[in-house]
Amino acid sequence: MNEAILQEAGLTDAEAHVYALLVKNSPSTPPALAEMSGESRTNTYKLLDTLEEMGLVARDESQKKLRYWANNPSHLLDQLKKQRSDVEAAERRFQQSLPLLVEEYFKYSEQPAIRYFHGVDGVKKIYKDQLKTGQPITQIFSPALIDIMGKQNAHLLRNEFPKHDISQHVFFGDAAPYVKSDEPSMTVAESDKIMKMTRTWLDENDLKQPVEWTVYGDKLSIVSLGNELIGMIIESPQIAASFREILALLDRKVRNEPGYEQLPRKRTHTMIPESIKEKAS
Repeated sequence: MNEAILQEAGLTDAEAHVYALLVKNSPSTPPALAEMSGESRTNTYKLLDTLEEMGLVARDESQKKLRYWANNPSHLLDQLKKQRSDVEAAERRFQQSLPLLVEEYFKYSEQPAIRYFHGVDGVKKIYKDQLKTGQPITQIFSPALIDIMGKQNAHLLRNEFPKHDISQHVFFGDAAPYVKSDEPSMTVAESDKIMKMTRTWLDENDLKQPVEWTVYGDKLSIVSLGNELIGMIIESPQIAASFREILALLDRKVRNEPGYEQLPRKRTHTMIPESIKEKAS
């Protein structure tokens, strides 16, 4: 019997060896198995108890001497399924408790937790985290997202936020090149009401780097949308609060700039939100 496969399934070297010996020598007494395996008698009894709990062996006490039989190895699959179920249940419980654990952690530490993401799938995971957190977001939007994901896919991502009742404050530059005159559209004001969005308009030359910044809850996400797609989530109440202060300061400064009311000069309409399309269909 291939003991390596048994070990991959979770048995220790000794457990796999004793079980393999018992498959070939059932029924056997613990002393006989101890002699064959090279294990002490005490350890052999412990190994047999463990294998019995897994359903891989059965004891026979009908005669004067205690004997053990090897059961079908398919019992190990049942054990693996149970372990997976237990792990998944533990993971769900941990996820439910994690916000409280993190809150407690940050009472005593300012060290941020940082996670890194790569590629389109990584960027999508960052957006999913924003949705899962369920907190209002404040964001410096980069139209480079449209270049990376395509206009429709980027639009679908944005529509997930109002579906989850998440309000958005977005620092937004001119994206007129991405809006075609022959596409169905509505005014920005109408769209923003549906999208639960407040915009702070930026001049198209204010922010040229393809980087998107988003603060939500106790987290700050940064997505670099250049030739290499890289993102990170920094979890830190202090850093998130500081970035909100910076964005509030930027908001006040931009709105007081001469000519702000004329922004955007080229952008008066936007794509119709998917929620409107769904209601119309």
